[in-house]
Amino acid sequence: MRSISKYFGYINRVYSNFLQLKKSQVNEMLKIMREAGCIVAVGEGRSFYATIIALSQLNRIKTIFTLEDPGYPSPETLVKKFGRVVYVFSTGSGKSATPLEVANDLKKFLGKRRNEIRMVTITSNPNSPVPSVTGEYGPIVVLKGRTKEEEPVSNAEKLLGVGIMGDQFELALISLLQGVVEAIHLKEDADYVLERGKRSFAEIGRLLDGFIQDKTYEKIVSLLNERRNVFLHGLGEDHYICSMTALRLMHIKRVLGSEVFVARRETTPRPMPGDLGIFISYSGRTKATLRWAKNFINLKAKIITITASERCELVEKARNYGGISMIVGDESERGKEIEAGSPLLKRESFLRFYEKTAYALSPIPILMTQELDRIGYRLPEYILRWYHSVSD
Repeated sequence: MRSISKYFGYINRVYSNFLQLKKSQVNEMLKIMREAGCIVAVGEGRSFYATIIALSQLNRIKTIFTLEDPGYPSPETLVKKFGRVVYVFSTGSGKSATPLEVANDLKKFLGKRRNEIRMVTITSNPNSPVPSVTGEYGPIVVLKGRTKEEEPVSNAEKLLGVGIMGDQFELALISLLQGVVEAIHLKEDADYVLERGKRSFAEIGRLLDGFIQDKTYEKIVSLLNERRNVFLHGLGEDHYICSMTALRLMHIKRVLGSEVFVARRETTPRPMPGDLGIFISYSGRTKATLRWAKNFINLKAKIITITASERCELVEKARNYGGISMIVGDESERGKEIEAGSPLLKRESFLRFYEKTAYALSPIPILMTQELDRIGYRLPEYILRWYHSVSD
């Protein structure tokens, strides 16, 4: 197994799984998605968020829907409006309830009209229920990862080697689809997706190892393992990263008697003094995110910021008020001032910031279990699975 990280074996496994992708499958996926006027993302839990984090970056050149969108059109309406429609199914086990239900419904709608709607399926298990339905309408892309049938890991040290539950599939999924998004923008093929992946993984390995070496992860884990609620805030793709991260943090924080919330949801409560806010913004200048950070500071709550550049207001707030900042941008981004984005005014192309941020946050729950284990509070994986969604 090739090594890109000195400290995180599961990241090396993600990289190894990514390298085993078949070019023919990726090229077929690219061809179908490139021809589509509309793409619908289908998945559950972290797989769903991994999918939409990447695919939403196509919204300048294609229409992107999810089943969660208010007023999501029927398949018939989509075909009439856009002509060629592609549903992208992401399910590591190939058994997830929502993808299976959608696949069966689409099969009933289509019958033998296979050219109206195509289906792309990304899964670790090609011989499972979802691809057995969707395979009639498009390619199955095999992306290896841990499956639900594998034995739960018994201690925190082993989690560093394999990740928690679906980490391997979900992270590799972001890298695959980020490469696909870039290839569509740049009119490239599977060779680009794989070569770009190699370069990106090398950067990710250095980034994560750096956060170990400079004690950033140690400081974050120290805050998170204390009994306090956690709030995550971001807009656009950042919001999806918040949701993806919250799902995993929740598995641990609930065991510790605390809760994890994503900001701006209907049931998100008011933060209290001593709570922790995690703020994600590519530019570090997003107005809504800055407002939330300011509110946390006024409450004397703790803050962690994740940005592409260190020259921004969000990092400045973290440093001035005893917070922690994680800079995950490329070398060309780290020292420059980046113009604030807007959910209404999308950026022109794609950003690798979202992929890197998802990876940068992924070791934190594992390191939390490791530190708890060190002080005698064991959290074997079967307990974390118990808090997992019963339908995922």
